[in-house]
Amino acid sequence: MLSLVSDIGLAKVLLVANRCLPHFNLTPERQRFVAGNCVGPMARYVLVGVDDIPSRWLVQRRTSGVLVVSGTSHFSISSSSHIPGDPCCGCQHPLDDLAGPITIPTVSSVSFWAGLAMAVRLIRHVLQAPYPRQRQHLWITPLRMDQLHAALWSPVAPRVDCPLKCASSRRAA
Repeated sequence: MLSLVSDIGLAKVLLVANRCLPHFNLTPERQRFVAGNCVGPMARYVLVGVDDIPSRWLVQRRTSGVLVVSGTSHFSISSSSHIPGDPCCGCQHPLDDLAGPITIPTVSSVSFWAGLAMAVRLIRHVLQAPYPRQRQHLWITPLRMDQLHAALWSPVAPRVDCPLKCASSRRAA
C-alpha cells in the first residue's frame, strides 16, 4: 500500500526502511533469518512479518524483549505480541505447516492489514500501553468486515508442548 511504480524491483525491506525515514531508523536485513546468520543482539522491539513458522520460533528464541508477529493466511491475518513471561509464539504456533512450502494466497490489501496491526502493536508497546493478555492475538478477515466475527481477539494459552519450552509453558507443565 506504500509502494509506487518507481519501487518496482526494490526489496520490500528497503522500501519499508526508506518510507519510515526520518521518523524511524530501521536496519533492514535482506536475508532469511536462519540459525547460521544470527549476528549480534536483537533490539528491544522485534517485528516479524514472515509466514514461515520455524523462522518465527528462531526469532523468539533470540528475543529478550517484545516480539510482535504478523502474517497472512488464506486472505486473513494473524497478529500477536509476546513479552518475556507470557506465552510465546511457539505457544501460538506449536506446529510447522506439514504440507511444506506452498504458495499462500493473499492480496496486497490483506498484507496491509497485517502490517497495520503490527505497527499498532509496536506503537502501543513503545507508549507502554500494550493490549491486555485477553487481546494477545488478533485474527482478522479484512475482505469480510461485514461479518460479525471478521475480527477476533483472544489470549494465547501456554502449551505444555510448546516447541520453544518458554517460561510460560514450563509453568503450565
